[in-house]
Amino acid sequence: MMFSQSNQPKDLWQKLKKLNVTPEPDRSCSYPPAEELNNHYVSVPITDENAIQDAIESYRDVPPKVNEKFHFKHVLLEDLLKAMSTLKSNAKGTDGITAVMLKHCLIEISPAVLHIFNFSLQYGVYPDLWKIASVTPIPKMAGACDAKNFRPISILCTLSKLLEKIVHAQLVSYLISHNLFDPLQSGFRSGHSTTTALLKVIGDVRESAGRRKLSLLILFDFSNAFPSVHHELLLTKLQNLGLSDSSLAWMHSYLVNRQQFVNTGESISTLAQVLLGVPQGSVLGPLLYVLYVHDISSIFTKSRYHLYADDLQNYLEFYPEQWQEAIATANLEASKLVEYAKRHNLVLNNGTPILYSDTVKNLGVIIDKHLSWEPHAVQICKKGTVTFQPSTNASTG
Repeated sequence: MMFSQSNQPKDLWQKLKKLNVTPEPDRSCSYPPAEELNNHYVSVPITDENAIQDAIESYRDVPPKVNEKFHFKHVLLEDLLKAMSTLKSNAKGTDGITAVMLKHCLIEISPAVLHIFNFSLQYGVYPDLWKIASVTPIPKMAGACDAKNFRPISILCTLSKLLEKIVHAQLVSYLISHNLFDPLQSGFRSGHSTTTALLKVIGDVRESAGRRKLSLLILFDFSNAFPSVHHELLLTKLQNLGLSDSSLAWMHSYLVNRQQFVNTGESISTLAQVLLGVPQGSVLGPLLYVLYVHDISSIFTKSRYHLYADDLQNYLEFYPEQWQEAIATANLEASKLVEYAKRHNLVLNNGTPILYSDTVKNLGVIIDKHLSWEPHAVQICKKGTVTFQPSTNASTG
């Protein structure tokens, strides 16, 4: 079969699926009851309320980073059409409307939609009906049937995503113009990716090697990060970034009083309150998380770091004879990170101790201590052999 040229990986995988090359999903495990799954998803704990309140008070004492306040701009028809053109998902939201349906009638209903959007932004009120999410559980791995093995995929109503896209564009424009993004955060930013994150870190390590220095790389992951975001702390940080009182009121309304239900295809749960986190399946959620941890640079005074969303790469260089001092420094930096996580209701590496290894998997790439890339190449070859075996058998059978 000939493959047409395409830059989209999904196009290739769709063609491979037709050849029965891609593995079939495991269906040996039945879903837990929808009510059990929903209770599991919304049961995100607050790890240390006192530490979080201390953090909130300390951030309130910090003067705003910029003098100019962020205010929402009046939404025009061109803003609405631009947002619609970038809406990719065609999943039916909780309002029963798909993107295709909306595209066919957006011009005709645009006066009403613009009125709702501008009213929402002007008065700081986000419609409660837009805060209801339909959650579909997806198995993370084969064989495990408990609730924690199912990843929640949230679907929100289509109109709400349009408004979020407009707000996202306005907020990002403000953040860029005032240089408020963490330059070492590669997640959910235009022009940044896992590739840019890896190139930055590996480039720094190679430069250190050129100076005859060793590098120590420590990989951290903020477990269940997006659902753990504390709303009051997030709003305090947004205030420090220069959001006006009216825009903060809208953000508060956007975050609170959210509900969700789980639909397994076999049963549907009742509605449950979502008390923490940025909305999953939303447009603004990833950006709000990035802003939630945008000041993490303040804790790394003796080492370097790079973030990709909730994955953190912490590293430092040292001469071989300084290895004991380097380990002590790494532990000190890690201790400060643990304290930062506690003050932000975040958990590092799911509480698992970090052990030394000659190879690590970082953002999908296996890195070895010699930067030879051999372990990564071997893994790719093995995966390719296993993946294409069905195709080979079919062609020779």
